[in-house]
Amino acid sequence: MHNIPHSSRRFGFIWLWVLLPLLFTLWLSWAWTPDFPHADHWGLESDLILAMAENNVTWDLLATQKNDSRYVVSRLFYLMLGKATHWNLQVEAAFCVLMAGGIAVLTWWMVRRTIPGKTGDLVGFFASLLILWPLQVMNWNFGVQICYFLPVAAGIGTAAVYMNSWTLLRQTVAGILLSMIGSWSFSCGFLVWGLVIWGCLGWLGRAPRWHVLSAIALTGLAMALNIWAYFTGYTWSPGPSLSEKLSGQTWAVFRYFTDLLGAGFATGLPLANQNQRLGITAILAPFIAGLLILWIIILLSSLGRGLLRRTGSTPAWMWTGVGGWSLLLTVLIALARTGNTLSHQFSSRYLAFTLWIWIAALVLTFTIQNQRLRRILLGAALSVMIYGWAIGIPVGIRAIQKDGYTMRLLQGSLTMAKVAPGPSTLRRNDSVMHLILPRAAQLSDLGFIRPPLVSSPLVSDAIVEPDPAIEGSITSLELNPQPTVMGYAYDHRRKGPADCIILSMQPRGGAEIWWTPITTRNAGAQTKPLVRKLGLSGEHVRIGWMLEPEKDTTGYQVVSLPANQEVVIRAYALDVRTGKFHPLSGEKIIPASTPAP
Repeated sequence: MHNIPHSSRRFGFIWLWVLLPLLFTLWLSWAWTPDFPHADHWGLESDLILAMAENNVTWDLLATQKNDSRYVVSRLFYLMLGKATHWNLQVEAAFCVLMAGGIAVLTWWMVRRTIPGKTGDLVGFFASLLILWPLQVMNWNFGVQICYFLPVAAGIGTAAVYMNSWTLLRQTVAGILLSMIGSWSFSCGFLVWGLVIWGCLGWLGRAPRWHVLSAIALTGLAMALNIWAYFTGYTWSPGPSLSEKLSGQTWAVFRYFTDLLGAGFATGLPLANQNQRLGITAILAPFIAGLLILWIIILLSSLGRGLLRRTGSTPAWMWTGVGGWSLLLTVLIALARTGNTLSHQFSSRYLAFTLWIWIAALVLTFTIQNQRLRRILLGAALSVMIYGWAIGIPVGIRAIQKDGYTMRLLQGSLTMAKVAPGPSTLRRNDSVMHLILPRAAQLSDLGFIRPPLVSSPLVSDAIVEPDPAIEGSITSLELNPQPTVMGYAYDHRRKGPADCIILSMQPRGGAEIWWTPITTRNAGAQTKPLVRKLGLSGEHVRIGWMLEPEKDTTGYQVVSLPANQEVVIRAYALDVRTGKFHPLSGEKIIPASTPAP
């Protein structure tokens, strides 16, 4: 048996407190996750769906490398969830939230075995607030983030295994299985193997040495087999070597590292101007990261000898391992992402990894015997955490709302792909649109895209009906010589922009046909009076829309405007949940004398 102090009290109603942040985060994710694949879904899931439709899912397909990872376990989760829910992406997102909730509960259990009494309950509750922090909600806005959360679950699960009263053999076997799940979900999951070895070392002095060495040897053999299987057929991406990056970008790597450590608690004030907010964060993040590094140094100097002397006889050993595991993850992310234009240091997905340094340091501080030092460290740390948690809530909510609106706009635009091919304007909003278009029709026929793609250019073939909840109009049309059309569309139910605006045209005497989707949404001067009247703020203010002349002649238009004919321009708000088109007011007429663009 382990000599692990733990509370003998029942958990009681205190466990219900974890439901508060869990339910709030679950609601946010469910409400703002559109039933439309995010960019990464197309690379990770669409091939699987098409292969499954042909009964041709193979190991090679499951293990297909993307960037630096092989997402076998993640892809299996996608297939199981997709098949069970008919590809409902909201369920994928909910699964991520529930996984985070499970991690929070497990963390609470680990904290109680480290800090007995009510203090342990309070620390466990605070840790669950950090894990289910609204700033992190972007991790659950898209179900594709399963691949990020599985390594976190594997790491925390491994730490929990070595805090349990199992035998060394059972702990080692469980740790090996969790490490395999982590490494085949995301490349950084390989670091979970280090936690298994750390857990085995914790048995030194408590078990015969040959037992410990045998467990480490078993772990090493399993890890070697895992590495061999993982890198068989692996393709190394070209790029600067580690030595080149360290010699040529040392300062950039270090700055990225400190930003990752501190940005979570230095998200800046919830300013409307994102550049100003990021500027404040860029100043605060290294300072807060420095406080964390100082905190870690003080902890190690206070606990180092005791940890080495008692090794794994106390939970502090595994909390030290969790902190080190998260610190190494942060180093690797900084090395990998420095100079990558597709990633930046404030990306919320990395909070899933870096927050564990803070949580581990918080828990370990309660094991310091020096009461005065403990009070100083806890006072400073909690001040930073509470401040960051408070300002992170509006920033996280605004981020998920922004992406939610953008994804609905993309979904509405893609719905018109069959009748308006070549959406060059969409590429301004989604860089992987070239991956989406070739397979969109196939996935639509399989029911993966809902509602299905519009197949007829005629407006009369679509479901068109007024909706009193949608308020909007074409406000202006300018000809110079190509048309610039402006307007607004407000959804009273959501208290924000309508999903997507589609323009139609009807030559005099001809049929009304779909012309083009609008891919530019704004909060221009034309809508400011209405925005003030409606009391909108944040991402909800972007109720204006505009069609600008395309510089690229292969724009997202099914036909050009007819020459020397009077043309009526109308606007419709497309509801991506139902596939219905709701007409807006204020139709405009382009005179017959207008030359064709």
